[in-house]
Amino acid sequence: MHSQRAPSKVAPRLHNKFAPLQRLMQATDTNTVNSSPEALSTLFQQQFQQLESKFQQQDNKFERALANTSLTITAHIDSAMERLQQELHGLRQQLQQQQQ
Repeated sequence: MHSQRAPSKVAPRLHNKFAPLQRLMQATDTNTVNSSPEALSTLFQQQFQQLESKFQQQDNKFERALANTSLTITAHIDSAMERLQQELHGLRQQLQQQQQ
């Protein structure tokens, strides 16, 4: 008896990520016998360019997200430094008053 597994939530996402490659493999399987090397080369080149373009888009999104995160962190650090300098200034004034 085989146990029933719950459907995976990861599988559909993986399927979507690898769909272009799967289509390429299917096209290659059906066309290998019937296609010339030039046609197959063109098919591979087109698929490769599409995947490369998608990769570049993802890379650009990552770069923007990284830049935004860096700006946010820098702003938080600057704000914290400003507060600490104000607090330090206040403590110095208190110390000077106590020494008088």
